[in-house]
Amino acid sequence: MTAVYPRRTDTRYRGVIYGFNLIDHETGMKVYDDYVGKTRQRGRKRELQHRSDKPWEDLIVGQSHVLWEGICDEDELDDRERQFIRERRPRMNDRDNRWNPDRIDYDEQVRQRHERDDREGRPLWVPLEQRQRDSLLEWDETPPVPRAAVPVRREWKPWQKHLLGWPIGWLVSTVAGWIGLVVKLDFAVWWYPLATAAAALPTLIVIALLAWLMLRSLRSKPKRRKPKRKRR
Repeated sequence: MTAVYPRRTDTRYRGVIYGFNLIDHETGMKVYDDYVGKTRQRGRKRELQHRSDKPWEDLIVGQSHVLWEGICDEDELDDRERQFIRERRPRMNDRDNRWNPDRIDYDEQVRQRHERDDREGRPLWVPLEQRQRDSLLEWDETPPVPRAAVPVRREWKPWQKHLLGWPIGWLVSTVAGWIGLVVKLDFAVWWYPLATAAAALPTLIVIALLAWLMLRSLRSKPKRRKPKRKRR
């Protein structure tokens, strides 16, 4: 269970009241301070957050601008924000702005954004919380592939190629000599082919043994290195 701590109101540090100039959806005219907010963040962090989670972010003109800045606690910062909302009468604010007859509620903001998206040929805007929920619910139904079932391609090492190449060359030259004896002597000396075959038999055994050892080394799993223990 997550512990909830009460908000501290006795700490005084830097606070900022800022505003956004927006383009009116119906007329296309510029509206000054059409959204008013508060922040204690530095730089443009709060502005970037609004550009990702507000349906009116495509109507922003320029950048956010500071309306008030000073050292204050939480209650004083809230009072400053309410003061500027009463003075500037922003249409896009919801909290502390329900009395404003020109206020545009959130559902209407989303409807206007979708109308602009259709007009511009863009994908429909989706609220940030729904985007996060969709990403969490998009589970892959296919079972994971076991690691052992995935083929691992390994290359032959140079010493393995040389070790297998020499016996193969020996065998080829032995078979070529045996064929030469048969053609030249026309089986006149019957024991020449048998002697040559007997000499090639150890070569075949060596090649088979080397091939078996190499295939076994290629199929074997690589050993995992144990992590080194840190010295205290």
